[in-house]
Amino acid sequence: MKIDWSNLVNSNMEINMKRLFICNTYYQLIIAIQLKLTLFKEDEVSVWISDCSVNSETVADRLNETNIFNYVNKIYTKHSKFAIKDIYLIFKNNFGENFNIDIELYDEIIFYNLDLFMYSIDDIYKRKGHTVIWSKMEEGLVSYSTDYAIGTKVKATRTIRKLTKRTDVANEIKNYYCFFPDLKTTHREWSLIKIPPISEKINELKKILNYIFDYKPIDFKQKYIFFASSSDIDGQPFGETEFVLNLAQKVGAENLLVKMHPRDTRKIYEEHGIQVMKNSYVPWEVIQLNWENTEHILLTVTSGAFINITSLLNQSTKGYFLYSYIKDPKAEFAEKTNKISSMLDRLHILGIAKNISALKENRY
Repeated sequence: MKIDWSNLVNSNMEINMKRLFICNTYYQLIIAIQLKLTLFKEDEVSVWISDCSVNSETVADRLNETNIFNYVNKIYTKHSKFAIKDIYLIFKNNFGENFNIDIELYDEIIFYNLDLFMYSIDDIYKRKGHTVIWSKMEEGLVSYSTDYAIGTKVKATRTIRKLTKRTDVANEIKNYYCFFPDLKTTHREWSLIKIPPISEKINELKKILNYIFDYKPIDFKQKYIFFASSSDIDGQPFGETEFVLNLAQKVGAENLLVKMHPRDTRKIYEEHGIQVMKNSYVPWEVIQLNWENTEHILLTVTSGAFINITSLLNQSTKGYFLYSYIKDPKAEFAEKTNKISSMLDRLHILGIAKNISALKENRY
């Protein structure tokens, strides 16, 4: 059945600015849609969706069908381990030809992850004498106190540009779009722009998200839903897989459902009799937007997936961080959990997400 999207965005309204979102995750895409429906409803807005998340091509195609954005583009940026060929790519990008990017002249480009091709865009614009506003968007609550995620190629590029006295996109950022400006603790030199609450356009937002992710109602049988991180596949392991297997023994495998990280395609939990949520590429934000059941308990070690959407909705579903049970000596893990703890404290002071806490007693 063909869906009529004409009532969501008025295509005849006056255009104020021309903006581009570059999205590496579905949470970033949700932010782009929310801003298009609210602050940018009178602007020409396009979106690039990378292949960093599972099923991104299908999602991009379905989003294009809605006509919410003026242009939807699929980009291929999956990162592999640093190799010799990347050294050539870095020098070519800085001193030779830029990436072959077909880029229009946008007034503002909004992103979270700083990728190498953004430096190409910046160089192309400077050669054309075009001025663009570079802006950041949040990537969930934990991102408020962290800097952007960048790879080895970008770090090398930033060093080269500093030594050769060339401009750096990271130093040209002007705005930061987020739901809770009061929680932003770093880069106070940026202009903080509040994203309107989900409640303002919740019906329109749900309609779009349910369509592009082909959402179907889910009947969860298990009491506990565990949100896995990407730690064991991204080279920053803290023993999460073993922890989940032990958790299943404590609560009963039949009572536990695992929401896999979109980049994790392993079958380790099914092999141990633990059920994994089907269609795990569907963002949890979409599932919880449609959720009416509050009898389940949400668990995680460090994933911010369930607290991000919980902070935006008036729901009472209980959720617990379990990082205090992990005995990891690595400084990176301690730094991350300290940030989560601090973020929870600030949220609770503001009266937000009080149903989410860090569990310190052995009572799950």
